[in-house]
Formats: sequence, C-alpha cells, structure tokens
Amino acid sequence: MSTNGYITGPPLRLADLGVAFLYLPGLLLYTYPLATDLSPPFAAIGDYLLITYGLAWQWHALLHAPAHFFDANVMFPADGSLAIATPLNSSQLLFFAPALELGGDPILAINFVYLGNILATALSCYYIFRRYRAGRDAAFVGGWIFAFAIGKMFQNFQFPFFWMPWAFHLWHRFLLENRWRHLLAAALCFVLLSLGSFYLMFMSFLGLVAWTTVFHWKIRSLLNRRFLLRALIGGGLVGLLLLPFGWPYFSVSRTYGLSRPMGEVIQYSADPLSSYLLPDNRSVLYDRLRWGARYSPLPGEERLFAAVFSLVQKAAGASVLGDRYSEGLAYRDFHGIWAVGGEERRLFLGYSVLSLVALGLLGRVPGKRRRERILLAWLALIMAILSLGPVVILLGHLTYVPGPYTLFYYLLPGLKGMRATARFGYVAMLAAAALSVYGWSDLRERVARMCRARNLPASPAIALLLLGWLGLFTLENLPAERHQHPRPADPPGVYAWLASQTIQGGIIEIPTFKGSMKKTDPLYGARRTAYSQREYLYMYYSIYHWQPIYNGFGAFISPLQFQIRDAVERLPDSRAVDFLKRQGLNTLVLHRYWFEPEDERFWNRADVRQVLKVVVETDGAEVCRLR
Repeated sequence: MSTNGYITGPPLRLADLGVAFLYLPGLLLYTYPLATDLSPPFAAIGDYLLITYGLAWQWHALLHAPAHFFDANVMFPADGSLAIATPLNSSQLLFFAPALELGGDPILAINFVYLGNILATALSCYYIFRRYRAGRDAAFVGGWIFAFAIGKMFQNFQFPFFWMPWAFHLWHRFLLENRWRHLLAAALCFVLLSLGSFYLMFMSFLGLVAWTTVFHWKIRSLLNRRFLLRALIGGGLVGLLLLPFGWPYFSVSRTYGLSRPMGEVIQYSADPLSSYLLPDNRSVLYDRLRWGARYSPLPGEERLFAAVFSLVQKAAGASVLGDRYSEGLAYRDFHGIWAVGGEERRLFLGYSVLSLVALGLLGRVPGKRRRERILLAWLALIMAILSLGPVVILLGHLTYVPGPYTLFYYLLPGLKGMRATARFGYVAMLAAAALSVYGWSDLRERVARMCRARNLPASPAIALLLLGWLGLFTLENLPAERHQHPRPADPPGVYAWLASQTIQGGIIEIPTFKGSMKKTDPLYGARRTAYSQREYLYMYYSIYHWQPIYNGFGAFISPLQFQIRDAVERLPDSRAVDFLKRQGLNTLVLHRYWFEPEDERFWNRADVRQVLKVVVETDGAEVCRLR
C-alpha cells in the first residue's frame, strides 16, 4: 500500500488467473499459423536469422567459453565480433535457452521467444494495471492493447517488451515512496530490459527521464538529498552492471566509426499523421490504405530538397547525410527509401484504442488517479515527438522543421548507432495502453449507470461491449497478410564434417559477397540483398559446427572484411595468399551448389587451383587449404 494512495490494488485471485488465460486465444489468433506449428520461421531470412544466431552463440559461449562471450565465431579474425554482427539480446535467453535445450532446434527456439515475449507482455501489463486498482476487464483491455498492437507485433522476437512496464511501474513506486527495494527492483528490470535490446534501453531511459521530470513538475518536488543520493546510487549500479556488456559495442563503434548518419535516421522516423492518426498499419481493415507511399511531390519540392541537401552537405560534410550520398540524392530516391522503411512507422493503434485514450484523458477518474493520467499523457506526447526523428515528415513530405531528437542524437552516447527512431513510439504505445485502461473504466461506469437507470443487469451489456470492442480492435490490428516462410534448408553435409574436425585458424566460405554492398554499385548493387541473406545463412549454419568463419553480416560490415574479400579475389597472387595466412585464414569451403557463373570461372582457373589443396569433397562442397 502506498502512502500516497497509488498502489492499493488487491492481491491477485483465482479469477485473475482465469482472465489471464483469455490472452491465449489472442496469441493463437494474432500469430496464426505460427502458434499451431513452431517449426517454420515466422519471418524471411534477415534479422530473424541474425537474432537466432546471436542468441545461439551467447548460450553456447555461456556454457563453453564465457570469457570469450563477445568473440563470436563469425567475422573472424575481428575482435569483439558479436558486437559487430548482432545486437545484444541476452535477456531473451530466458525463453530461447530452455527451448533450444529441450527441442534442439534454433528455429523453434526463436519462435518460442516470439510467442513468449507477447504472452509475457500481456500478463505483465495485466498484473501492473491491477495493482493500480483497475478492474479485471479494464486491465485485460490494457494488456491486450500493448501485447497485440500490430505496430510492434513483428518486433517481439528481438525486443522483450514485457520488461518495459515493469521498469516504469517500479520506478514510479520509487518516486512515490523512495524505498530501496523499489529502486533496486527498477534498476534490475532496466538492466534486463537493456540486455534485451539497446533500442529498448535508449527509449526507456528517455521515457523514464520524461516521467521523472513531469513527476517533479506536476506532482512533487524531487530536489531533496535523500532522493537524489539514492537515484544516483541506482544509476551507478545500472551503469556498473551494463558496462561489461555495453563497452564492447562502444569500443567497436569507436574503432570502426560505426554510426548511423543523420540522413539515414530521418528516413526511418515516424510520421505524426500516418504513424499515429491515420489508418495505415497493414491490418485486415486498413490493408489498402497507403498514406504518403505514392511519390507525388508538391510544386517546387524536388528543387527545395536538392538545395537543402547541397547546403547541408557543404556546411556539415557528407558524413552527416551519409557517405553513400556524397554524389547527391534525388528526392524521389529519398521518398522511396522512406516508403520502404514503413514497418517501424506503423504505430497506428486503431480508432478502437484512440477513442479509449481520448476517454481516458477527458473522462472521469478518481482524484488520486488524475496525477497518473497527467504523467501518462505527457509520456505519450514526449515519446511520440521523439519518434518523429530529427526532422518532421508529413505523409512523405519533408517539412524541414527540426525535432528535439536531434539534440539527443549528438549528446547521448551510443544513440548514433540507432537507425529506426520511429521505435521510440513503442513507449508512447505503452502510455496509450495505460490511458485506455482509464478510458475503459469510465466507459464501463457509464454503461453500468445507464443499465441501473433502466433496471437492467449491467454485466451482460458490459460483456457485449467488450466483445464488440475486441472485434473492432482485431479488425484494426490483425495482420492482413500471413506468411509461413520456408525453413532454411538443412545444413549441407560439409557442416557435419566441419563439426568433427579441429581446424587451426578460421574458414572462408565461398561464395561470399561481391562489390561495395551499396545499392549504387553498378555491377552488384542489385544482388546485395541476396549476398546478405547468404551471409546470414552462413552464420546460422555455423551453429551446427561452431568453427571460426570469416563470413557474417550485421548492421555494419567492418573494413577488415572488405580487405579479406579483396585478397580472396586477387588469388593466386602470393601477397594475397600471405595476407590471408597472416589473418589465420588457411581453410576455404567452396559451396559449388551456390556458385554463380563468374564463381565457376574463377575457382576453376588452373592458376587458382594451384594455391589450393583439396582436403575433402562432400555433397557438392570442397574443403581446401591454402598451400
């Protein structure tokens, strides 16, 4: 019980357990057909396999080589290759590790992560809303919204959203009561949240700062020694726990200059209209709506874009907009990139939710709850504004109005590595779900009063209202397209042979990528996606042997990878052979079943074959060593 009357919810009872089970039909519905068959992937090759590999390596390293946790077996011989290749999703091992140990299938394990995160998010929200004396139906609605909102549905395999409401809840209790147990619990939740995703860390950190600022402004002054000292200790504890995990990423970023240029960040920012207010989320009801997706520049807009682009480039340098745009960028190309990157911008919750949010903001709530409503309203507004990124975009049109995110981009360490600023809207989603709890409570009371005035039972009317609302929410948030993607082919036989060997140094798997890996590459730009997917497959297949491999992609490609690739293409040059050997890369695996014609020509050349010694041939693959 709170001294301020905030946390006065009753203990959970058996009826609450029954309500919690009602989330299971939603889980089946919103993830169908995945929930009925966990063997195929729920997404295409890409981030899906990248996260699968990252979690598999982290579990393998914890069991067998914890001292080399960040020295993953990919991108050999780069140090700290885990930090180059994959985001840190360690707290996802809560679901991944048991599923992998019991099922032995990495695909099944990542699918279990996906389903587990959704269900844990729903249950966490329900429990926390009940602690704030929300009725069972209102708490159920709030949990349903944040768990099944289409805008974040496909991110659940990489973002453990369920830690977010716990972090805000426990921090709020600390602000209210200034107790060590709440501070330490909030710090622990924030650490686990951060170890699940650095995106969640940044968005939750800024959200908690906003929450604390509004609390100080609207509720009670926090400028006292006791609070400040404890908050400082809590922050220091969080920093101490996160430092061993964050430092490798910071070090890699500093070494290779890995950051997202401002121009790229702008293209993955939210739109205040199409992201929040207009129906454009690829749901069953709104699948045909595409606000701003069609290229239709306003009069003079293309010339204005070119002029501003040139001005910024001259004043701040090409690195601000992105080195790949050093020769200029047409407005049509900018709009095309913005339109394609729309998945993160689909933050529209539906009018079923927005109406509850409006009722929660304007309707009747108990006196003590009004202060919470103020906190939630400000949190939703601030995080929605941050999700708009450095420059406001309206329906695909640049307004050139700068946003406050620009300040954090330059001041907050590590934020330059984040690309999709639209994801900051996930915190706004959580605030909207909480406000919807107030809205539903007010709506339920209105219906109950109407029924009492007519001497009618209120429960059936409220139940029908809930079913109707769930139906509308489903139409507005159920994905219109359901894809059951094929599993990656079983590992070729050569990987079983590799698993049985002790190989000195690392392995280069051929074919690897070609060209600059930029869309503008005149020869290979069109094939960059296929190259990336093949590198992801190499990473995934390495789970079955754990030998060090040169191959692998992540958000960035290190300069060393290009140097090694160039040396391979210069074979049989003796300097190239010596360079590869100095890097510890003595073994090549030639996957001839993946060769393109130019690969066949190159690797069948007599002079190239002279520097290779075939060790074994199996199922269309050759394992060779450099002579």
